Amino acid sequence: MKKLAIVLLAGIGLSCNGQGTWVQVDSVGGPPRAGCVAFEIYGFAFVGMGNNFDGKKRSLYAYNWFDDDWDKVESIGGENGNGLERSGAVGFACNNRGYVGLGNGINPFLSDLWEYNPDTDAWTQKANFPGTGRRKASAFTINNVAYVGCGEDANGLRKDFYSYDAISNVWNYIGDFDGAARKEAVAFTMGDQAYLGLGDTGTFTNDFWQFEPSTNTWTQKASFPSTSRTAATGWGQFPNAYVGTGLDVQLDYKNDIWSYNYFSDSWAQVASLPGDGRAHAVAILINNRGYLGTGYNGSFFDDWYEYSPVLNTIENGEGKFRVYPNPASSSFIRVDGSYNDIENYTILSIGGKILQSGMLRNEIDVSSLTNGSYLLVYKTKTGSLITTRFILSR
Repeated sequence: MKKLAIVLLAGIGLSCNGQGTWVQVDSVGGPPRAGCVAFEIYGFAFVGMGNNFDGKKRSLYAYNWFDDDWDKVESIGGENGNGLERSGAVGFACNNRGYVGLGNGINPFLSDLWEYNPDTDAWTQKANFPGTGRRKASAFTINNVAYVGCGEDANGLRKDFYSYDAISNVWNYIGDFDGAARKEAVAFTMGDQAYLGLGDTGTFTNDFWQFEPSTNTWTQKASFPSTSRTAATGWGQFPNAYVGTGLDVQLDYKNDIWSYNYFSDSWAQVASLPGDGRAHAVAILINNRGYLGTGYNGSFFDDWYEYSPVLNTIENGEGKFRVYPNPASSSFIRVDGSYNDIENYTILSIGGKILQSGMLRNEIDVSSLTNGSYLLVYKTKTGSLITTRFILSR
């Protein structure tokens, strides 16, 4: 596949999710495997590398959700890439390019980084990761900047983190993760923040942290409510994240899935993965659906499942509350409704970044906000959330 057709996607979920539904779709290309990387470009999922009983892999496959079909693309390093096989690597995407690096290969603690261009189906080596070579690290991307850290090196578990600017091909140390050093953590982006948690700190853990890129700071959030575990997986679909599978403290391979809500900082169990429990799977969000597959539980897997959340409406502001004018052309928006049961309000970007909060009145000063679309969320005294959208056009 020399060039991928671009799939244009749109839409945003403004509500919590219910149980949701899983559907098994086309199996991942190539042999069953675990410890893969996954990233998204142009609405396609790319899954590859990893290992199975035959050893470590360097092949990569692209999934077209519209046709439910996998195509093999160029393996890492291209025709001359022998020796670049690996598992426990990191994968991420920036600026419509995919990146794979680190992991366990011929050298058990790699630090190299490779860029995949889907337009030319070719790989280019980039600047090495500046920390120690390591495997089973964590990675995520926010606004086309990648962040990589934690993992295991020759001396043990790590917690240092680095940012990577793909345009300038430059790495920068940004500080240590605030939780315990660990490997095999869950990490993903949701809105304008990222999340990292669970994993192996010397014992399996269930803590869960939010990363704010503007300040490079971590905030601990509500812990994962089920058994502590390692090698789980997850994805974010604002305002909900989904975390599950993995190997737990009873050494059981799990298939349960839990939803985390951004607004309420709370968890709820949703429909379990219909396939076998497993660890070292991959998950990714495409077209507002989650996909999860591959992994290991004594056997290796190549199955692939699609998750569609059931959207249970948070009572929408339209009807009970009206924002006007909308679009707004001044420094204020006015809210028409009853405020007796409202505790406070929060204004967020469409990506989920908190921009402003306070007590709800009939007039809100939005002079500090630039033109664009925003979410206005009211929290009632009983803990319910009411969401509406407004536009600034000054």
